[in-house]
Amino acid sequence: MMMQKVVDKVIVLVVVFSVFGISGCATMNDKFVSGKKANLGFFADHTIAMLSDVDVSVQRNETIYARRYFTNDEPEEQRVVFLEDNMQASLQNIVNYSMTIVNIMGSDFSTEAKIKRYAEFLSEFKEDIVYGTKMTSNQFDGTIKEISQQTEVLAAFRVAQPMIDASVIDAIMELNELTEAIGVLADKIDAKIDEEYTDVIRYQKILEHEKGQLLKAFEIIYEAYRKKEPDLSMLAESGVIWIPEIIPEGRPTKKDLSAIGDHLHARSKGLHVVQTELEPYWEEYRAAHREIDKLADEATERIAKVRLILLVWTRAHQKMASGIVDPADWFDIKDTPEMLIQLGLKQI
Repeated sequence: MMMQKVVDKVIVLVVVFSVFGISGCATMNDKFVSGKKANLGFFADHTIAMLSDVDVSVQRNETIYARRYFTNDEPEEQRVVFLEDNMQASLQNIVNYSMTIVNIMGSDFSTEAKIKRYAEFLSEFKEDIVYGTKMTSNQFDGTIKEISQQTEVLAAFRVAQPMIDASVIDAIMELNELTEAIGVLADKIDAKIDEEYTDVIRYQKILEHEKGQLLKAFEIIYEAYRKKEPDLSMLAESGVIWIPEIIPEGRPTKKDLSAIGDHLHARSKGLHVVQTELEPYWEEYRAAHREIDKLADEATERIAKVRLILLVWTRAHQKMASGIVDPADWFDIKDTPEMLIQLGLKQI
């Protein structure tokens, strides 16, 4: 939701920077002491740089065989597109949020005016935050009021932190919904592919069965050549011989076995011809399924990366608000497990 988007803006900026190992500009001693300030410009710069390549969408246009199975007017596609657009908007809002923070905090206004503008900015997202989180309208208004009453910028950030955490949780839940929607869409496309290639699938199964039967028949003939008292009863029962009369009722001679072998060889050649004709269609069928699997897997991986970015970002925002200046201290991916527990996201 757009509510989350506000929170995500600055948080994701920081998070992305941490995840990809970008070094900070301040030193370990540059804490919020002696008048030193957090480098919010760093947030904006790296948010833009890091989020520019983030994409949670299913790359339909990269497919060759599976592209024709996507239909924009069907509910599964519409659901995925809706969630994709929401998340991309959220990520863009993260960029916008960080830039707004820089503009407000870097202005010549008094601290009181900066905090007021920050509160007013967050108020724009009331509808989205209340809708997407467990925060009530009264709770939201109370948080904004408390933010406005602060006398230090960092204190205002700290008061806003629960709101930011709630928005991140909402964003992560939307990412989970997107992952699920992509799985549903992939299953539907798989079913469409199977339906179109029903005959090809059936032919392939028949071919595989017939090849297996022929191999068993060749084995029986091979064993018959080696035995003094060959038994072709299993061969007769299998039905693999299309000319039953070539199977002798009594003890087969070498000539009988040779005739049966020639028949099996001719059948094998015939199957090879059929399989050669079928192979292009069978490969198209398999290629279409491979493309769908790849699209779903790659989208899921990108979503997982964004989820991690959001988690690291909200932790970084918390550290920044607590008075830590060094970006190297803000973005530490090792904090993620602890943060998951704190936010109640262990199972996400």
